[in-house]
Order: sequence, then C-alpha cells, then structure tokens
Amino acid sequence: MVDILSIGSGAVTAYRQALSTTSNNIANVNTPGYSRRELKIGESFPVEEGIFSFGSGAQAERVGRAYDEFIERALRDATSDLEVNDPVIEYANRIVDIMGTESISLANAMDDFFNAAEQLSTDPKSAPLRTDFLNAGEAVAARFNDIALQVDTIAKESEVSFRQSVEELNALSTQLLKVNQQLNRKASVLDQPPSMLDQRDALLRDMSALVKLGVTELPSGQVIVNFGGSGRGFEIVTQTESKDIGVFSSDKTGGTDLRLILDPYGAKRPLPGAPGGNIGGAMAFRSEVLRPVRVGLDHLASSFAKEANQVHRNGLDAEGDFGGDLFRTSTSFAASLDNANGAVSAWAKVTDPAIAPAEAMEFIYREATQSWDVLNLLTRERLGAISSGEDQPFMGMSITLAGEPDNGDVVIFYTEDRPARTFEVLIKDIDRVAAAATMRQTPGASNTSGAEASLALIPEEEQPAGFQYGYALSNEGATQTRQDVTIKADGLRPAVQLAKGTLGAQVLFDIQTGSDQQIQVLTREGVHVAGTASLSQAEANALMSLDSGFGEGSYSTTYLNQTGDAAYLNTTVKFGVSSSAETVTNPAVEPDTGLITQVTSITPAAILSKQVAATENTSGVSQTLVAAGALNYSNTYYDPDDAAADAEGYVGLVNQGATCYLSSLLQSLFMTPEFREALDGVVQHELHLLEF
Repeated sequence: MVDILSIGSGAVTAYRQALSTTSNNIANVNTPGYSRRELKIGESFPVEEGIFSFGSGAQAERVGRAYDEFIERALRDATSDLEVNDPVIEYANRIVDIMGTESISLANAMDDFFNAAEQLSTDPKSAPLRTDFLNAGEAVAARFNDIALQVDTIAKESEVSFRQSVEELNALSTQLLKVNQQLNRKASVLDQPPSMLDQRDALLRDMSALVKLGVTELPSGQVIVNFGGSGRGFEIVTQTESKDIGVFSSDKTGGTDLRLILDPYGAKRPLPGAPGGNIGGAMAFRSEVLRPVRVGLDHLASSFAKEANQVHRNGLDAEGDFGGDLFRTSTSFAASLDNANGAVSAWAKVTDPAIAPAEAMEFIYREATQSWDVLNLLTRERLGAISSGEDQPFMGMSITLAGEPDNGDVVIFYTEDRPARTFEVLIKDIDRVAAAATMRQTPGASNTSGAEASLALIPEEEQPAGFQYGYALSNEGATQTRQDVTIKADGLRPAVQLAKGTLGAQVLFDIQTGSDQQIQVLTREGVHVAGTASLSQAEANALMSLDSGFGEGSYSTTYLNQTGDAAYLNTTVKFGVSSSAETVTNPAVEPDTGLITQVTSITPAAILSKQVAATENTSGVSQTLVAAGALNYSNTYYDPDDAAADAEGYVGLVNQGATCYLSSLLQSLFMTPEFREALDGVVQHELHLLEF
C-alpha cells in the first residue's frame, strides 16, 4: 500500500526544488547570457499491487532552459543586421562633419576664392585685391590638403577597428571550439548543463554582432558555424577545429584594398565581401563611402586646378605677360613586383592628371595574348589591357612593363601622391597674377542703342593650324637651311612662312635683273611689317583673302618698315646689307608656360649681292656698269698698287663694323683673283638678302 505521507513528502521536496530554481532565476536576472531555468516535474514510478497500479507521487526530473531555437536564430540575424550599420554611421558622420563644418568647409573656401576673383576683376591693378586673391587661393589649397589628410586619418582608424573586429571574431571562435569539446561528453542536448548551453549561445550572439552566421546545431548541442550565413560553405568552427580569418592587403597600398581570407596559414580561401555585422559594415563603409569620397575629392581637386589654370593662362599679369599656371596637382604611382616571378621591370608616369586614375591598379600578364589585363584593385573592375613594352599609353598615363614576364605575373601600381594631398598654389608674387583680359570692348560715346558686344578667345584646340601655302621656317630642332628652292608666288598666298618664335632668320631671294617683283612681310592678322612698296587697299585685301585667318579690312600699315620701339612687337625687319654682327633682343613666348620672355640672338655680318652677268661690249662705245654713287663706303681702303692688301683691309673694316651700301653690281669691283680669294667666306653672290 502506498504511503500517503511519502507521496506528500516527495511533492514537497519537488516543489521546494522548483522554488529554488525560481530563486536562482530571480538572482540571475541581470546576468549576461543567462536563460531562465524551468524545473521539469514528472510522475514517480507507480507501485504494482495485484492487478492494480497505484501512483507514488511526483518527482523532479531535470532543470531545463526556456529556449527556442528559432527565436535564438532570429535574434542572431537581427543583431548582425543592426551592427552592420554602426561603422557606416559612425565614420560617415565624421566625414560629413569634415565636409559640412563652416570653418573647414571646402565649399566656403571656393566661394571666397571666386568672390576674391570677382573683386579683383573690378580693379586688376590693386595690390591689396591681388593679395586677397592669392590668400584665397592658398586657403583653397589648404582646405584640399586638410580634408584629404583628415579623410586619410579616418581611413586608418576604420582599418584599425576593422582589424580589431576580425581578431575578436577569431578569439570567440577559439572559445566556442572549447565549449564544443565540452559538450561532446554527452550525447543529448537534454543532458547538457544549462550553463554550458548558455555560454555557447552567448558566444554565438557576440559573434553575430561581428558577422552574420549560419549555425547548425547537432544532437549533442555542439554547433557548426558558417561565415556569412547558412549554406555559404565557409566553416569557421566545427566540432573539432576553428579556423582563423586573416586580413589581406596588397603590399604598400596603404590598406586601400582590405580583403578577408579564411585560414590564412592554410587554404587561404577568399571570403565574401558583404558578410554583415560590424565587420561587414566596416567593409561597406570603405567601399561605399570612403572610396567615393577619396575619388571625388581627387577629381574635384584636379578639375578645379585645370579650369582655374586655363582661365589664368589667358589673362595678362601686372607686367603685361600672359599668366602661367595658378595651381598644381600631381599624381604619382609606384610599382610592387612581389607577385611577379618573371624578369619584369615596371614604372608609370602620369601624362594627363585630369584623366589619370587616383587608385591602385593591378596588371595581370596573359601569355596567350601577350598582354596585361588591367583591373581596379579595389572594385576588381576590368579597365582594359595593354601590351608589354615601354611608354604604353593608358588612361592619361605612360606605363612601362618590360622584360620577360611569366604567365599570371601580377604587378600592382599604387598611388604615392594624390591630387587633393598635393594641391598647391604656384604663384607667390602678386604681380604675376594674370587678372587683366587680353582684349576688351568699350561702347562708343555716341552710341544711342542698347547693343552689347563681347570678346572671347578661340580655344587652342579650335584655332586654325596656320597657312596652307608657302615654305615654312621655324626654330624647332636644328637650324634649317634650304638652298635652290623654287617658290611660285602670287598675290593671293604667302611664299614663305616664319613660325612664331622664330629668331634671326635670313631669307634670300634671287630676283632677276629688271624684275618688278616685290617683297612684302605681313603677319597673319594683316599687319604690314616690312615691304619694298606700299600696297593699295585692293592689293592688301587680295593678300588677306585666303587662309590668313583675317579678311578684308584687317590690313594695317602702322608698323610698316619701323625700327626699335616703333616696330611691331619691338622686332625690326631689315632688307639689304648688314656689314657687322648685331646682338638682337626679341620677345618670345615660352611654350610650356605661355609667358612672354626676351630672347637674345646674334646676327652675323653679311654682304650679299647679285652676280654681275658677263658683259661683252661690241658697240665700240664705253658703257657704265656701276653708276657713280652706287657704292658708298664710310672708310677708304683702296690702294690700286696692292689688290691683296686692299682685300685684307676691306675684310678688317667689315669685321670692325664698317658701314657699306651696295648696289646690285658688286662683283664688278672684285676682278682680281687675289681680291676675290681674300673675300672668300665674306661675300656671297647670286642672292639678295631679306633679313629678320
């Protein structure tokens, strides 16, 4: 017979244990990771008496956790989705503060620069306004440099935080492996200590805050954890091992291409780029916020400098010279050959900063095509392909990849200098600020209408290339000398073209005796610089009617045959004879900067005349070959008894600068062989001189 007192005593004992469990729950209400316990009470074994079975009361079976696997999984996923936003919000807000704060805002600095330029345009001669303009330019440069520096600082801090999160994930994986090993002692999760299961779930929650997890629970309570979510195939914790995650960055790229590697000391498997959690948020910040900010800032710096320089080069400074570059940005790349096994040499030079990339690039050699595939190191976007060799053009760069590469060799070009970090003001002297326009228009005093006019420079790439006719001369390369060139000239096109900047040119024409041919020197704008005769308006219009760039009405005789300061651009054009060497200073334009400079050249002495044709007098009457007064020498050296001495004296006088005016019949004086031999190298025959 079952004892009633025994049944009551057992029940009291069971519920006393239930009260103890509840007390433990209350005591651990604030314990991290603790889950509420429940005492499972079941019926005691019945007592068999005859054909009857009598109950023996209740007993405590086990203490279980208030746990739901699906709720726990949802909690981990929600934690991962929430934590992914933390790095993006934290660091993006700091970048917004940099860009938007009034005291360090780039927009305010640029507004001040444009306002200073507008003020200077009202009074270009004002020294204080010029100073304000340069100071505003310095402020823009300082803002670019400062913002680029602060963005780089945020990039370094986010990288440090990213690496710390990865190290924390590895440490949690190691702890979870130890828990798995302890849970392996029992076959059923129902037999596992609740505190051990709580510790397991707490580790999984902490890991889910760092990265999204795919968790598979085994019957024993052990777990298999996948990186990035279920089914991804990247197991970081199993029953028997945990695999570390490594952070990979290409050599010397400054952490711009951070990537995750599973088992960095073993299989080295690349991990997905959007794993969720704090780690995924850090990667999203670098790719979706940091990279566009860096690229955009560099593009803005190079574009701003390019456009400002274009405007400044078209203006005139306080000395009347064309302006040079106001700002300068630079981009430079260095090569990393750590992943190239072949004999490869590589370097890169930026030829056009406006279109050159500002990010690291990866070049992969393909033996089948004997070319290099070019990838953006961060986005893995294919940018194109180039051949092996020196100075290969690519995206505003000149790239050299020479040698004998092996198939699959990788060369990485990473940035050393970037436009925003190197932005600087080149001009320090306020007189070099080109604030004046090269042209201006003013309405006439008698204008009664409201008509307005404007002047604009034709863009350099749209300017006419020059004359299509005539023989061209320039100073480019070695001195050009052409003889016995036959040119058919007429009144509608030039016979000879002298390129701008040409100094000390000598043009010699063989004009036949009795010819009415004239030599005229004009600029392509229609300015008559020198000539053997004045032109009528009709003749001038005819000369300007083709590809000179200007039409009727542009002809001007203001500078015709003038010398010294009165000459066109202070450049004297001479016809005839020069009996002594001359040092001539002419204005020239520096091709790299567009500035006007002074160039000095030496024009050697020369006596040039047309050869006197052989004359046979059959008339029986004396004929005059050289008219009286046709030859005029400022020094007397003639000695009829010593022709050789006469020639030596003549040469000496020429070298000393004797003034000599010759007619076209010079040769008739030099009949003796001794005299002509002494003058060899000084007197040239056959041509008249047109000297510049």
